[in-house]
Amino acid sequence: MRLPDHPSLWTLTAASGLPQQRFFADASGKVLLADIAQAGSAGAANDAFRTRSVLLSYDRQLPVLRAMLALDGVARRILLCPLDIPPAHLPALITQAEIDLIASDGTGPAQAAHGIPVIEPQLNATARSRGVATEWLLLTSGTTGQPKIVVHTLDSLTGPLDDGLVVASDAVWSTFYDIRRYGGLTILFRALLGGASMVLSHANEAAQDFLVRAGSYGVTHLTGTPSHWRRALMTQAAGEINPRYVRLSGEVADQAILNNLSAAFPRADIAHAFASTEAGFAFDVRDRMAGFPAALVGPVGGKAELQVTDGSLRIRSPT
Repeated sequence: MRLPDHPSLWTLTAASGLPQQRFFADASGKVLLADIAQAGSAGAANDAFRTRSVLLSYDRQLPVLRAMLALDGVARRILLCPLDIPPAHLPALITQAEIDLIASDGTGPAQAAHGIPVIEPQLNATARSRGVATEWLLLTSGTTGQPKIVVHTLDSLTGPLDDGLVVASDAVWSTFYDIRRYGGLTILFRALLGGASMVLSHANEAAQDFLVRAGSYGVTHLTGTPSHWRRALMTQAAGEINPRYVRLSGEVADQAILNNLSAAFPRADIAHAFASTEAGFAFDVRDRMAGFPAALVGPVGGKAELQVTDGSLRIRSPT
């Protein structure tokens, strides 16, 4: 299969294979990836979105996935809008991103506000005109003020996925993260481009309910912050999952949580990683020990170069 000059998320997903067993699920149920493709074969060409700047406004994450597949390679830029964005911040973000369309099913933070047209995109799986190098606009957490917009490309988001992690084709990924945040989006891309399935979380879903649902779908690879994992281990539903791979990121992983995860899931590979929306992926550690090897600091020419200057970790990365 020969990909276009600017491979889109959909063309890369299709190249990874669409067997009937591949699925994506959220709290409302699951859809087969092959059915998404079949439904999109007769879909609109999304000409209304071509070269436009689009904000995605949805409550559930499964419609967000459909919109991403429909719009990458078509839209000029895609602004991912998590549910927890304060409404007061939206006008400034819309202006900065030059948003002129909102993709929505009538839910989510933006909906029909701000006088911008709202359209529900439809995946056109057979369309060949996906030559736009779409910019992916992600928002920082906003913990120190108004969230900032960080511009990524499909290359910068998928480049860190080539990290030597071997994942079987029957893997079922899941994450406590929202796929509209960097940490969740990269896990989604691992599933889409790696030929795997995925179970999506929901912001208002209790950890107990999420873990029961993840277990029912046979989740094999699960990621979240140390805080997510502490809450998970406090529930009886932790016994509902039997992961092969557990990953922590977003916060410092101390030895206590690494030890507790090792005890709860003795057969799982356990890793903790450092990444940020701005710098992308920096490193991951898979030895079940807190901290990271000092040997990672200083060498140049790797996927990410690290320095410690004036007590702060500095990262230079092609992503």
